[in-house]
Amino acid sequence: MKLLKIVTQRDSIETGKPGVQDDWMDDCAWSTLACAINHLTDSTLATKQALVIGESVGRHDRDGFPDPTSLAQLVAGAKKAGIVGRYAKSWDDVLKAMSAGAVIGINVEQAKNYPPVRMSDWHRKHQIRKPGKTYGHMTCASQHERGAQWADPTMSGKGNESYAVPLSLAELKQIASSKGDAPHKRCLIFTTKPVVAPTKPVAPKKVAVKVNTLLSQIRKSVTRNV
Repeated sequence: MKLLKIVTQRDSIETGKPGVQDDWMDDCAWSTLACAINHLTDSTLATKQALVIGESVGRHDRDGFPDPTSLAQLVAGAKKAGIVGRYAKSWDDVLKAMSAGAVIGINVEQAKNYPPVRMSDWHRKHQIRKPGKTYGHMTCASQHERGAQWADPTMSGKGNESYAVPLSLAELKQIASSKGDAPHKRCLIFTTKPVVAPTKPVAPKKVAVKVNTLLSQIRKSVTRNV
């Protein structure tokens, strides 16, 4: 069983606005996409690199402003990175895909009606500052011997927050239902491209080749923007 490694968004905290207690952290979607890419292709993208993918599909990040990301932009970003992102058709579709190795992107209202799962240190401190306050958030999950493992990018990616939290499928469904609609409605299914038998003999290609090329381009872009 492959553990789902956290890609933290906490290395992408923005300056925020004067008088606002919490600095902005609005890059959870791109941390989640990086987490999916890394898990599926053995890459090592960080959030700042994934933000370059976001820019390429129309999500422009402004310092100090809560810039949203749409599910459609994540699907487009997945394509840019050489993987496949699609909308889930049903909760059964989610479970079948996850059991086959997919990473499931889950848009949630954190932590509304959550089961008693382990939350990040950042979230616990946030609740001390703003008791009961919920927030729109993007997370992901993959299969685990317990049922699933759930990755929240507000985790640090270090120490006991290095990897996703194991939970049951019932607990994952409860988290996926936190927006108040059917649990699959805000889920994306991320996979590698399906292998199609060629009509003519060709040299084998791997998703990792495209991802490595993308990583090289991203590193150059990040270097130019530092």
